[in-house]
Amino acid sequence: MWRVLLQSRRGSLVQDRFPDLVAAAAEQLPDGLIVDGELVVWDAGAGPLSFVALQRRAAARSRAAPTLAATLPAFFIAFDILQQDGTERLNLALDLASAITVGAYAPVSVVRCVSRPHPSE
Repeated sequence: MWRVLLQSRRGSLVQDRFPDLVAAAAEQLPDGLIVDGELVVWDAGAGPLSFVALQRRAAARSRAAPTLAATLPAFFIAFDILQQDGTERLNLALDLASAITVGAYAPVSVVRCVSRPHPSE
């Protein structure tokens, strides 16, 4: 059973293709946290954020994933906390959601947070 699940926009589970992110999330994030964000891949040869490298990682078979993780490291950029300990967090005021976000992710090495205005503002 997976403790960390990574789901694509289309609903596919992809955690077997991103063992680096799964390990980092399991180590750095609390249980019961559901976040929304983007996976990005760093490719020093092609440029800092490479969509081609992301596609390569996403299409890899499980046995190739550790090798690709070493050469094309992935990062998760969190935009929203959707749920924490079974409680929905979507309707929180921006400042409270930001405070929870900072507390949930600091300090981390692979997971990053961004602050942006709440859609209702």
